[in-house]
Amino acid sequence: MFLRKAFITYFSQPLTSPCPPPEGDKGGGWGIWLRLCSVLLFCTVFHGFAGGGQAKGEEKGKSEMAELMIEIDKNYKVLERLSTYFTFEEIEKEQNFYSNAGANLVALCKTATTKFARPDDDKYQELNHAMLTASENIDGVFKDKNKVITLEDVLWQVGLLRQTCADCHKHLDIKIGTGKHGKN
Repeated sequence: MFLRKAFITYFSQPLTSPCPPPEGDKGGGWGIWLRLCSVLLFCTVFHGFAGGGQAKGEEKGKSEMAELMIEIDKNYKVLERLSTYFTFEEIEKEQNFYSNAGANLVALCKTATTKFARPDDDKYQELNHAMLTASENIDGVFKDKNKVITLEDVLWQVGLLRQTCADCHKHLDIKIGTGKHGKN
């Protein structure tokens, strides 16, 4: 209440004095600049106390999620390169490379499902679980040396992962590849 009265009293005073300025003083408008600067300072301080810090925390969470999704995308793109081969025997030389990408993908998907869970959004939780399952299946294909696997098995799981990602981004209204939310 005191601040409000002081603010009103300060800004309700006339901008110029009714008395003429003393000889040599042109009155350079310092009162206007002082008032303008004090208003800007007040607005800046008010913005800091009114919640400017909350937005930074939300941005940090979004940027962590974005970094995680970039890493998931890198490993996914490594596995997507498998579609350029015709048989699984062709990739035997690079099998460790693809196996590492599958293992990294599982670890990143586990982080995404635990750290960025939304218990109130059943569809999101279902899609996260499907993403984790698809990545575990991809990793399982490379880890089981006794099982006869085909390239189609791996590509099927990569396709499931791609579809799960697309469904989740559609559910969250995120345009894939742009980092933008909502419709533009």
